[in-house]
Amino acid sequence: MSKEILVLLLNPPGTQNYLRDYYCSKTSKSDYTYTPVDFLYISAYLRECCELSFLDCVKENIDADTLLTRLDSERPDAIVTLTGYVSWREDFALFGRVKERFPKIRLIGSGDILLGSNVDLLLKDSCLDAIIYDFSSNEIIDFILNNDKKFEHITYLNSNGNIIERKYKENRKVEEIEMGIPPHDIFISKKYEYPFVLKKPFATVITDYSCPYRCSFCIMSVLNFKYRSVKDVIGELQYLYDININEIYFADQTFGANKRIFRELLTEMIRRDFGFGWVCFTRVDVVNEESIQLMKQAGCHTIIFGVEFGNDTNLEASQKDLVSSEIDTAIALCKEHGVRTVGTFLLGE
Repeated sequence: MSKEILVLLLNPPGTQNYLRDYYCSKTSKSDYTYTPVDFLYISAYLRECCELSFLDCVKENIDADTLLTRLDSERPDAIVTLTGYVSWREDFALFGRVKERFPKIRLIGSGDILLGSNVDLLLKDSCLDAIIYDFSSNEIIDFILNNDKKFEHITYLNSNGNIIERKYKENRKVEEIEMGIPPHDIFISKKYEYPFVLKKPFATVITDYSCPYRCSFCIMSVLNFKYRSVKDVIGELQYLYDININEIYFADQTFGANKRIFRELLTEMIRRDFGFGWVCFTRVDVVNEESIQLMKQAGCHTIIFGVEFGNDTNLEASQKDLVSSEIDTAIALCKEHGVRTVGTFLLGE
């Protein structure tokens, strides 16, 4: 397949250390950075049909003027860019400058602010040509290649400037997907930092999309849950092993949410003896003594638990569907087996 189409994956410039990925934009309170999750999926789908480049302007300290100069030199056919509530004013102003200077470059956005319902306003104010509503969908291939089809997860402006809205059908069915291997070489070169990684270089890996739990404070509860096959994930881990990656940051919202896949994946990681150290996010009710033993044997040294609250009243009100004693039990088990623990919490009312 021809790779004549050049696609730039872009994390735009910012006045702060913005993290815009996975529909949860925020400002890093320290220096931690990692490969944007959206781009792991998108790059894996596009790598066989397009030439890909990647700019993380926040990590690389590239300002808007410098970015425009780079675009003048590279002249991509399309830009897939992140944006978010945390930075939308800066982002939309930049997108306007890009479209004014390079009107033929298709500008495609992914981010939490773009999930809003006012499509006319979003496309007008952002200067985007298209909005991706589900970055785990492989529809991006057909869209980039200008294949004529009805998209479930992309809304766009056609050549006449008319908005073609996605033909989305509500589907809460859990799906297994095959993503393939992202081109990690373009991401690893950015030398990301993550405080819980013990040995570099590290890579960010995603084994599923969204989360099957119903926490009221989290957008993941309204997104369809999908998971990658064990074969698909192991193929990526083997690739990372072959290029001498030392550690993995599993960026799943809840690593191990699919219990069958969880066990099969850990068992295969142990069998292959990759030797990775790794860290993940999960819930306290996902792990038990058996699973923590498997995780430890497979190389896990740190688990980040979504604790959120220390009392049952708030846990129930937020629909966490667990009780505080489960938090104590999970942390005690980790300590017993030599696995470090980190907690995330919600503060305020």
